[in-house]
Amino acid sequence: MDKKNKTNFILFSIVFPTILSIITYLGFGSKYTLIHSKINHLPELYYKGIYNYRFLSREILDFLHIYTNNYLYNLNKYFEIDLKYIGSNYYILTIVYNSIFFILTCSILYKILFSYCINLYIYWVYFFIILILTFSQYVITPFDNLSNFLFLLSIKYILSLDLKFDYLKLIMLSMIITISTLNRESSALIISFYASVVFNKNLKKLFNCSTIIKYLKYLFIPILSFIITYIGLRVFINTNKTSFIEGFYFFNNFKEIKNVIGIIFYILMTIISFKLSTFKSQKENIKKFIFFSLPYIITLLVAGILFEIRLYMPLLLGQFILAVYKKNNIKLV
Repeated sequence: MDKKNKTNFILFSIVFPTILSIITYLGFGSKYTLIHSKINHLPELYYKGIYNYRFLSREILDFLHIYTNNYLYNLNKYFEIDLKYIGSNYYILTIVYNSIFFILTCSILYKILFSYCINLYIYWVYFFIILILTFSQYVITPFDNLSNFLFLLSIKYILSLDLKFDYLKLIMLSMIITISTLNRESSALIISFYASVVFNKNLKKLFNCSTIIKYLKYLFIPILSFIITYIGLRVFINTNKTSFIEGFYFFNNFKEIKNVIGIIFYILMTIISFKLSTFKSQKENIKKFIFFSLPYIITLLVAGILFEIRLYMPLLLGQFILAVYKKNNIKLV
């Protein structure tokens, strides 16, 4: 990377996301901000139900709070810095934690777009994506930004595998899937993205026994890592305090205007991702990704509050990257 590219990387994938994060968390308020700003630990919601399976970020935040609370207290006391106007120490830690992974997410996204993708307006594509990522953070959760980061990190491995297949990289990808599943079960979309890149034929040819066996070489270990982690969490975590879905919101998603707006938002973003595609193969990749992501999409319709656009982010990240990805087909051997 030359000096000019290094400068652009620092400005656009570190400085700019930092500014956006500060504006998001300090400049705007919502019902989610009011809930989080005065707490000394995450709301009880995150310690029961389906959130008990998404414990990674929760436990990291709780651990960090134990060891940083005194430092923040001393910072206020000895340097006379009044941070109370922002919120509790736990809320400040949440902001820092989310901001770090937002910056890392933008950095990985920048690397992916400028290393593996082709489009005349790639800078605008990049800025468009990170602005949507920024808007999605009006819902404050502990796991979304880490989830987005791990998703993009896995995509970087997948696109590298598309250039040259390597079992070591495949194992690394599977490890990321395992870690990501401990944070949120949307990690299944990593496999959906991988399948859409690996499968270089029309979807009509997918439902063939020989084809499925042929591609299991690439998908078996990642799928197994997700299944073992997903089932393992549900076997070993106390089922009295857990559930498989947060709630049933299917009818509300079509009755409440804010949720209908959320659905329209995703449809419009999907149309834009197709419009960005220069080649027919890119449009086919998006179709395949949406097809392989149908279990997640159906789950969103049933159990998601669709006004929270953060739920669409893994889908949109995958779709926009595939829209500008210059595919290098894996040679099956």
